[in-house]
Amino acid sequence: MLYKLVKLCYDIYKTRSTLMEIKKNLKALDIRISKLASELGVSRPTLDSYIECFENGHAIPNEGYQRIFEYLFSGEQINSVEFAQRYDYVKRVMLSDAKAGAEKNISDQRQDSILKNIKDIIDSGTLDRPFIEFINLFINNKDKDLVSAICMYFNYANGFLNMDDDALIDKDKALFSHLSKIFSDYNNDTISILEGSYEQLKNKNKTLFDKKQIKVNDSDIVEYIKNNLNDTSSLDIELLKQMINSRETK
Repeated sequence: MLYKLVKLCYDIYKTRSTLMEIKKNLKALDIRISKLASELGVSRPTLDSYIECFENGHAIPNEGYQRIFEYLFSGEQINSVEFAQRYDYVKRVMLSDAKAGAEKNISDQRQDSILKNIKDIIDSGTLDRPFIEFINLFINNKDKDLVSAICMYFNYANGFLNMDDDALIDKDKALFSHLSKIFSDYNNDTISILEGSYEQLKNKNKTLFDKKQIKVNDSDIVEYIKNNLNDTSSLDIELLKQMINSRETK
């Protein structure tokens, strides 16, 4: 027991002593930690965590920065001229890959967070059926041009993507301009009804809604009654009414 306690104290002491080595070396080279963090494209707390990981023998959670640390800080202590030469190579050659890796990590973390949020909402059972149908419709038609364009509009309108990064065709620009005006008019209570288009929507709705309804024929109704004749308590009158109302007409 005493041995384990002594070993634990020694490990803590060793860890704390080791943790200061890189910072001591940087201080000796007259390099400020905050400036180094800025030039490496990370926050000061992130750089501190990378230093802690590296000096404790743990992998830095970014392969690009792991290679940079190995190049700068592995081996014997070097003088300021040698460090400056290595650091110049890092900035010219190695840093872009590390930053790209960091951006990818952030992007992956956001995607994982979004997927988890969607799953949690669905699992909670708080989504109404129209929302679920809407999501399912978009996912199943994601490869269609119109659905893809609408998806991009919402990404642009909410700042998730930069419009200047994409070469937009005139057809999509026209769609985006109309959508932008529609949402603006709706939010400002200045939107008006287009009677012809509204009637077209109603007719399309009726056609598709009726098509999606489950049709029951007379034989289904007879079969249901026969199966429940011996136990009338299991005969659901409301269900029977629905079956009769929805039966196919000849």
